Amino acid sequence: MSDPLTEDATPDPPGPDPVWPWSGPLTAMGFGLALTVTAQFLLFLAEGMSASSNDLTNGQVTGHPFDVLHRIGYPFNLSRVGAAVMVLSLVVAVLLVSVPPMLDKATSDRHEMLASVALGLDLVIAPLVMIGTLLAVRYNLRSFQVAGRPVPGFFRLELYGFLVGVVGLTAVAVIGGARAMSLRLAVDAEE
Repeated sequence: MSDPLTEDATPDPPGPDPVWPWSGPLTAMGFGLALTVTAQFLLFLAEGMSASSNDLTNGQVTGHPFDVLHRIGYPFNLSRVGAAVMVLSLVVAVLLVSVPPMLDKATSDRHEMLASVALGLDLVIAPLVMIGTLLAVRYNLRSFQVAGRPVPGFFRLELYGFLVGVVGLTAVAVIGGARAMSLRLAVDAEE
């Protein structure tokens, strides 16, 4: 039997919760998605900046210099579905990095850092993709103007649908990312 005088009256406080096994994969997938969309955005931007006026019109309009905004809108116009998928991917990235905190599961410092970077990329890249989308619409309207042709009604509707989709998804991505970031900061302040 043990001597009651030598026993510690207060037990050791419990250690930190073990890191949830799914925290790493979910955070890594969210970070990877955000990083992929960032790289894709930068490549779209580089493509637009490197395009010449002749490239932008398939040689149909010669001698008309297009401004930098027109050139930046060019790659976003070519991949209308791609722009929406880019922003939707950022929404998924926000969801993935937010699962562990939503379930109140423990994460490591590394996972928190990756999640913060993913949320930061979401807050920066989603609005930039939306700006690229606006420039794509401008690209289309300006191309019709330079060619001296009116914009067909069905094409205007297509552009409106493109805008509504990307602007709506951007709002979801930015609001969701900002809320996820603020919740993370509130948890950090409590600790």
